[in-house]
Amino acid sequence: MYKGIGNDFRCLSQYAIMRRWEKKYKIRSALEAPYDHATNGINGKVFSCPHTAFRSLDGYQPKSFDFVWNFGFLQREPQLIHRMKEVSCRLVAAFVPNTYNVGISLFHPIYHWLYKIPCTHPERGDSRLMNLRGLSWLFRWAGLVVVEEGYLDCPPWPDTVITLSELFTGSTERRYIKIPFPVEKILAFEKIAFPRRFFAHHVYVLGKK
Repeated sequence: MYKGIGNDFRCLSQYAIMRRWEKKYKIRSALEAPYDHATNGINGKVFSCPHTAFRSLDGYQPKSFDFVWNFGFLQREPQLIHRMKEVSCRLVAAFVPNTYNVGISLFHPIYHWLYKIPCTHPERGDSRLMNLRGLSWLFRWAGLVVVEEGYLDCPPWPDTVITLSELFTGSTERRYIKIPFPVEKILAFEKIAFPRRFFAHHVYVLGKK
């Protein structure tokens, strides 16, 4: 699992939204599936209700959880929306990279093209689903009613996905700089980031059956 300042910022932004959902929609159980190295929601700190994480959606009976969600998967495997809907008894949510962020649309592809390094990041897949319009369409196509949609993870830097060291040297070894103040202080920028469509690193949709 990789972890850095950008990922910490994403967690603060994303988890705040899901905690609000837990209260607003009275979520009693949650499943994060599938998950991979790109998310650390698996530590269970997102919700106060029982929260399970699994690497696939196999093995679960229909309507096993109140809420089923994942991060960075549906643009790669859009057919998963059907299984997510089946396993959930009420709510389904997905978070995907925002293709309108210049870091994802420009810097990240250049890095992989320049250094000929295969992409294993979540920032790959069908770009048509990496925006609010496409992701919302996918939910409606699967028969889900979209109840919320929006932008999140809007720090003052672009989503290059890789570190600056990786970007300029081609290194695959991650080195992080320890900042002298809490990431929470940077989160305040998210309230003034405009237009959010271009600042946001990710977009989300919450649907109900």
